[in-house]
Amino acid sequence: MTSMTLMAQTPRHSMQTCSSHDGGDCVEAAVSPDQFNSVESTSTANGTRVLLYSILVNYDQISTCKVCDSITWKHPSSPVTKKFKGQRSAAKVMATVFWDAKGVILLDILPQGQCINAARYCSALDRLKEAIRPKRPGLLRRGVVLRHDNATPHSANLTQQWLQRYGWEILPHPAHSPDLAPSDFHLFGPLKRHLGGMAFETEDDLISDLRNWFDNLDVDFFRVGINSLLSRWQKCIDLHGHYVEK
Repeated sequence: MTSMTLMAQTPRHSMQTCSSHDGGDCVEAAVSPDQFNSVESTSTANGTRVLLYSILVNYDQISTCKVCDSITWKHPSSPVTKKFKGQRSAAKVMATVFWDAKGVILLDILPQGQCINAARYCSALDRLKEAIRPKRPGLLRRGVVLRHDNATPHSANLTQQWLQRYGWEILPHPAHSPDLAPSDFHLFGPLKRHLGGMAFETEDDLISDLRNWFDNLDVDFFRVGINSLLSRWQKCIDLHGHYVEK
C-alpha cells in the first residue's frame, strides 16, 4: 500500500493528498518533496542507495502484495508566496490517500486547522487498518509491509510503537529518493495534471472530484506502479545509486 500527498490550487480550496499502494501485500509510506534536488547525489548517498537496493532487489513481498507506501507533498502551514498585490489565499485541504496494487483503500481527510503530526498519522493508520479488513480480506493476517520516509510523523516514537504493536514491517527507503517512491514516480504526475487549473467552490466539491478520479482509474494503473519497484531498484544499482529517470 502506498500513501501520497499533493496540492492543487483553487480559488478557495487547494488540495493536498497523501497516498499509499499495495503491490503484493506491500504498503508504502513516503513523503513527496516539492522538488527533487537536481544536484548530483554525493558518493555516500549513492552508495547507501546501492547497498540498500542490492538487498531489497531480492525482496519477495512485492509480488505477494504486502507493501504499503505513505508520502507527504507539502504542509498546509507552509508560507504563502508573497504577491505584489494582496489577494485572499486559497484554503488548503490535506488528505492522505492509501493505495495498493488493487486501488485506493482509504482517503483520509485532515480536518481544517490541523497538521500532520505523529498522533494524527497514527490515527490515520488506525483508520487504514479498519479499511483494510473489508477491502483487502486476509491482508492484516498475512502481514503489512510499510514503506515510508523519515519524516518526523513517520519516525516519531509514537508511530514506531504503533507499528510494532500491530506487527507492520517497515521497508527501508533512502532519504531524497522520490525516484524510488511509487507515489512520486507513478501517481503524482497524472493526479497533478488532472487537478491543474481546476477551481472548486467548496471543500466537498474538491474531495468528491478526487474520489471520482481515483475510482475511475483502471486497476492496472495501480498494479503497474507497485510492480515497477523491483525494476527501479535494479536500475538504481546499475546506475551506481544515481537518480532513476524511468
